[in-house]
Amino acid sequence: MAADEISIFNQALNAVGTRDNVSSIAERSREAEVCRLWYADSRDQVMRAAYWNSAKGYKRLALLTERDETVAWSSVDPEPGFAFAYALPADCLRPRYLAGYSRFSLGVLAGAPALFCNVEDPILFYTKKDVPVPLWDVGLRLSVAYALASYICKPLTGKVRTVAETEQRANSLIQQAQVEFANDDNDMVDTIPEWIEARGFAGAPTTRYYYPYGPAISLAEQPSVS
Repeated sequence: MAADEISIFNQALNAVGTRDNVSSIAERSREAEVCRLWYADSRDQVMRAAYWNSAKGYKRLALLTERDETVAWSSVDPEPGFAFAYALPADCLRPRYLAGYSRFSLGVLAGAPALFCNVEDPILFYTKKDVPVPLWDVGLRLSVAYALASYICKPLTGKVRTVAETEQRANSLIQQAQVEFANDDNDMVDTIPEWIEARGFAGAPTTRYYYPYGPAISLAEQPSVS
């Protein structure tokens, strides 16, 4: 049976030891109510915390503006230190790296999210949002289920020890995904031909820049839910 949001809810409920499962996301039960409250934030936090292959996207970025070095910098220019400003893809949850691994920065330009860099016509690799659950790999599904469990445990059961246990399991799976990505990314880049540079690669930098992972699951500051 294909995994879906209901299965994530019920895995989380089983992990915290509740007696009842839910049969519908819209169900009018305490369990469904608390799962709905915490699900989206739990999912997005987990997806930001590692480079999950099943949530990877890549897209050539649309130019917003280019710095004119002949005039003084102004607030409509890219962030100081960068020549170009690009629009982030609409489905970007968190950037990962640029093709060519050049450094970049995020910000807001003209009221919209923007990526600033010194690469012309870049391709961004990123984590996509709203990826359907059936497309997730098992590690991502379990990580989200345990993360959700850690958030719903206290309001549903009050079991502080179980909060810590489910948080630890979620973070262990996240760390495993981070290690797997680091082990997979072992190719060596010495030089990049001009014909590849013309397709969005900026050359072979001395170091590769990856956008930092998002934070792991931490319930130290979790508010109470009544």
